[in-house]
Amino acid sequence: MPVQKRNPDAVGLLSADFPVLDEFNVHNMNILASVLTLHRDGGGRRRFAWTADSPYMETAGGAIALTEVSIADAEYFATVSGGPYVLLDGVNDHLFATDAAWQEPGANTFLVWAWCYATRFGATDMPIVSKYDTAALRSWMLYWRQATGTLSWLCNQTGAGGAADVVLDSAYAEADSIWYFVAGYFQPSTLMRIYVGASTDAALTITSLAAGVPASLFDGNVLFGIGVNFNAGAPLTLWDGRTGILCGRCNVPAATIDSHVTRLFQITRRIYT
Repeated sequence: MPVQKRNPDAVGLLSADFPVLDEFNVHNMNILASVLTLHRDGGGRRRFAWTADSPYMETAGGAIALTEVSIADAEYFATVSGGPYVLLDGVNDHLFATDAAWQEPGANTFLVWAWCYATRFGATDMPIVSKYDTAALRSWMLYWRQATGTLSWLCNQTGAGGAADVVLDSAYAEADSIWYFVAGYFQPSTLMRIYVGASTDAALTITSLAAGVPASLFDGNVLFGIGVNFNAGAPLTLWDGRTGILCGRCNVPAATIDSHVTRLFQITRRIYT
């Protein structure tokens, strides 16, 4: 007798009892995996990790409470697929932490990434996550750059402005009201790289700089900000929209950085679709 290898009726009856692939792809455990424990093709020391559902952040120096400015419980939301985020108004809303060693990569390789959504790209720069103060205290910043109309990655060795700001603009053409994964990578004296992809993209757009890269990142007394950068300690420009999960790590190897960042993007993008 022939052996029936698949019975469609039985499959239909039992399918409700078994998870399908997309249920794994949008599982919220991917949030914790990506910000806390993903080391495939990566490794490295976690400097900071934020799950975007409270002001508390895990850092290399222990858990801290970020200071919330004009942010209440009602500003915390999630996408329909479970991607947590905080709603920022572009006027006052932001989160910050005072200067600490966990924010300062120095002469180590450094990767910082985040999910973000702009209600509208405006007439000023819009920081996603930064350690940047225009009063000669500039270190690094992942942001939308108004002058070029691009998502950009900035690194600074001396803390001063002008030519000390080394900026890499993404080749991606972004638009308002879309969730984007944005990552900046720094390898001292060797490489700066920015990765951008919408949650609906199949792959990331990668833009690189291999000349004029700083030898280290400035480690002076400057605030760490989410959705904000500063001028002499006061908010300068702010993000207008939504900011999701984010993470920063040191010592992610350059040889495998593309595959590591691609993995982060692919395991998180469906929760921000």
